[in-house]
Amino acid sequence: MKYFIVSVSLLLSVGCSHKQLAYVDIKSGDTLSELASRYKVSQKKLRALNPSIKNPDLIFRGKKLVLRKK
Repeated sequence: MKYFIVSVSLLLSVGCSHKQLAYVDIKSGDTLSELASRYKVSQKKLRALNPSIKNPDLIFRGKKLVLRKK
């Protein structure tokens, strides 16, 4: 079964280390590989930026995924 993503909002926030972080809210049907492709970031980089992801095949709707540190 293939899911289609209706929208993903890109948000900017200031982290506790005063560096800007770019992140997205994970939506139903999102996959790490699709998000990596969409935002031109490698899956390896996404896993490094998001150490709470233990299984890259299992991400949860409503969580925030860090895309890059600026």
